[in-house]
Amino acid sequence: MRTIRRILAAVLACYWLAAFATTHVPVPDLGPLPKNSDKVVHVVMYAGLAFLLGVSMLAAGALRLRHYLAIVAITLVYAVVDELLQIPVNRRADLADGAADAVGVVIGLCALHLSRGVLTRLFRRIGDNDQRISPSEVGRRQ
Repeated sequence: MRTIRRILAAVLACYWLAAFATTHVPVPDLGPLPKNSDKVVHVVMYAGLAFLLGVSMLAAGALRLRHYLAIVAITLVYAVVDELLQIPVNRRADLADGAADAVGVVIGLCALHLSRGVLTRLFRRIGDNDQRISPSEVGRRQ
């Protein structure tokens, strides 16, 4: 089970780093786009972030209300910091982006809550398989 937690932590870290990088480079000229179309990107990005953060927590144990609240706090504080850190790279902080981020967090948490049972069973199955490996096989597998 430790392996799956490490993999999930690495996936979360890569996702978060990629999200940070994409919001801190100059916006390329993509031509005319519908007004506020970037809000869709914000919703999807923060839904993914909240979901992955929750899956990582779920792999470590059962999710309780305090875990959901922690995810909301972490992602929304990050959203504010992310918006403010865009100012030095000639992008603008936008309250509407923050609102889109919050909507994404809610969607990500809803997806997490709906998939929690399936994920829990999957993690248990992975954990059971890890426990079936005999100590003599551990050295051969690494």
